[in-house]
Amino acid sequence: MIKQNKDFVKAGISLECYIISSGIEDLIKGSVLTKYFDDIFAGRFTTDMHGVITGIKSSATFTEKTKFLYAINKGITGTDLRKKPYLVNNAVKRVDRRISFEHMIYLGDGPSDIPCFSAIRGYGGNCVGIVGKDSAVKGYELA
Repeated sequence: MIKQNKDFVKAGISLECYIISSGIEDLIKGSVLTKYFDDIFAGRFTTDMHGVITGIKSSATFTEKTKFLYAINKGITGTDLRKKPYLVNNAVKRVDRRISFEHMIYLGDGPSDIPCFSAIRGYGGNCVGIVGKDSAVKGYELA
């Protein structure tokens, strides 16, 4: 998805980018930025055979966001997670996990990101809180 920097490739480093959002997955996938992300985890609608929205299939609460984070950590694709949502509960030794938390950088913009911030920071990763210029909360306070 992301074009890899040749210096990174020489050093054995690859960059992956994921979206974990409380927003609507189909709207995010409609963005021109979608091509730069390896997977998108967000709320989904259920539709009928004509593509008409008939209900909510899933939402992305703060609990769901942490589930998505652990799926990325364990190397579970979004496709597999959607088919088997409990797959994320399988025990995987930390040394066998695909992307360790200490190699993650999580950007978040609200309270629903705080549990993910806690998980990432608790395992040595980095977090960035993004807030508007008029926000009463500072980005570093959020992270």
